[in-house]
Amino acid sequence: MRRKMLDNLMEWVDSKGRKPMILRGARQTGKTYVVRQLAEKCGRELVELNFERHPEFADAFNSNSPSEIISTLEVILGKDIDEEKAILFLDEIQESAFILSKLRWFYEEMPQLPVIAAGSLLEFALGDYMESMPVGRVTYRYLHPFTFEEFLWALGETKLAKLIFDECPEEFPDAIHNKCLELYRQYCIVGGMPEAVKVWAKSGKMSECVQIQKDLNNSFREDFNKYRKRISAELLRKTLESVAYQTGGTFKYSTVDRGVRQSDIKEAFNMLEKAGLIKRIYHTAANGVPLGAEKNERIFKAIFLDAGLVMAILGLCPLDRNQFEELIWSNKGAMAEQICGQQLLAKHFADEDDMFFWQQTGSGNGEIDYITQAGKDVVPVEIKAGSSGSMKSLHAFMYNKGLKYAERYDTNKPSVQKVSVKTNKGQHVEYTLKSYPLYMI
Repeated sequence: MRRKMLDNLMEWVDSKGRKPMILRGARQTGKTYVVRQLAEKCGRELVELNFERHPEFADAFNSNSPSEIISTLEVILGKDIDEEKAILFLDEIQESAFILSKLRWFYEEMPQLPVIAAGSLLEFALGDYMESMPVGRVTYRYLHPFTFEEFLWALGETKLAKLIFDECPEEFPDAIHNKCLELYRQYCIVGGMPEAVKVWAKSGKMSECVQIQKDLNNSFREDFNKYRKRISAELLRKTLESVAYQTGGTFKYSTVDRGVRQSDIKEAFNMLEKAGLIKRIYHTAANGVPLGAEKNERIFKAIFLDAGLVMAILGLCPLDRNQFEELIWSNKGAMAEQICGQQLLAKHFADEDDMFFWQQTGSGNGEIDYITQAGKDVVPVEIKAGSSGSMKSLHAFMYNKGLKYAERYDTNKPSVQKVSVKTNKGQHVEYTLKSYPLYMI
């Protein structure tokens, strides 16, 4: 199945001054698959070492000399390794974390050999090794679940994907728009985890996808048990599931477990975020850029790794296609907010970048789902689960911040309108509102 990350990795292989790469991402997001695709596309031999299956491979890295390491691997594997024509893939690197410190020597002494290290939940396993990483001598990439564009590719809808994301027409025939909405509803339920997408593309059986989603959620819980010496596996599980239940609202530590200290829950949340299973969306006053200058770290929302996994945790996965629309758009927009945040993160933000929303503090309950930054401009982004909805919060926000441009995502076709209205307080505000269908975010 085609992934955009493959294009990124191919550019990396061909780049000058190439550094060893650490490919990060949650379990089962397709890291191993995309590296295997890379070797095939580049016509290079893949030297794949899985330290979870074969911990003995780690013995080859006791030396700091890349030449000695490669010579030892040739003996262990029983084959020659041509540094000019191979890719060295260090999979499940968290099982032999000390090897990460060796990457600097490959950068300095064997730059002709592309080296990729990959692992899941690295922060849980690496501990102090993260502090001794070869700074400036490695590069990072993060593999997210399938975007909607990649989902369309997997379903064979390449022409439709090109129309939406490359050509971006301002007008859509109703038939195409309705088809896009139907496929987007499927995507919200199936999610973007590669195994679930593959099964859906092949069989179209939701029952099989649901089982995969449950298995994936269970695999995360099993991973927590490996690292229970650092933090309670049960607390990690409760915190992760609480993110799913609090989707769409500000996250409250007390909701996780009232019998546990807030500091412990906060530590569990931070670990889950570092591991890429959840993402914090900070509150910002949004009076100007940079948005982070006015972020409030005590007020935040959280989105999950994948919408399909959220649906499974909440027990909302339908077995009947006729239930798709009812489930996705009937929960006050929480799932629409989750899936749009997931898309924004995958397509427009580096993994370490902060994301923001705005909420009225003090009196009132106004809220803007996402606040983004385009150069020197603040751009509010409203998410609507249906074809209509109140714009009172946006009108007030635009007036108070003196902004002239906003975006809205809903189930309507693309449009541009000049808004000229009065806020709840009778203040006149004018701005340009560009609306897009949810599937175009």
